[in-house]
Amino acid sequence: MKKGCPREMIGFARLLCAKHTISWTPFSSIATLNSMIAIALLAFSIVLLGFLIRFESVQALDNLITYDIQRLRTPYLDTLLTFITHLGGSVALSTVTILSVGAYYLLGYPREAFLISICFLVLPLNLLLKEIFHRPRPAKEKHAILVRTRGKSFPSGHTMCSTAIYGFNVFLLAALTQYSPQLLIGSAFGLLTLIGISRTYVGAHWFTDVLCGWSAGTIIVLLLVTAY
Repeated sequence: MKKGCPREMIGFARLLCAKHTISWTPFSSIATLNSMIAIALLAFSIVLLGFLIRFESVQALDNLITYDIQRLRTPYLDTLLTFITHLGGSVALSTVTILSVGAYYLLGYPREAFLISICFLVLPLNLLLKEIFHRPRPAKEKHAILVRTRGKSFPSGHTMCSTAIYGFNVFLLAALTQYSPQLLIGSAFGLLTLIGISRTYVGAHWFTDVLCGWSAGTIIVLLLVTAY
């Protein structure tokens, strides 16, 4: 009996470990399913917005929102929001991406470095969407234009790219460090909200462009998180 006890205990421990391992599978599947549902809903919202924009169904609303946001203009806000809008620009985002890839690789996280490098593909994707929807930007005859712009308007490249790059970086920081996830997510949410609003404030985009940028950027983040 004494010799049998250790074997029974080992068998019981293995059974517990097996149950513990199996119990994680449904939760992982549910998380992946939820991500896929979220991606599908966000993609549908982009298609719907694009359809409404094609037939100018939201142009009056966009004009009204742009007018209301720019009505808040002051010299201080002009300076602040112009600075914030550049945080979503190609120079800032390229710098953040390159530094992130290098840092993760040097710290021994090659997989994370590779996934971050995929974010370089967001800009070509954004340009493709702009060519598909072919929407003009706000005109200086009707609204104040505080920054130089080029290309088409829908979706907002600053908003889409910053959501993808900053968003996935925050996910990795929350997963790999001891920093408070609530603080990281809250900070990222605040920054991305300001970048999006700043694009309408400076006259670079309509607000529906920004909404689509948030949606498309979030899809990229969810895809990367699922792959991770």
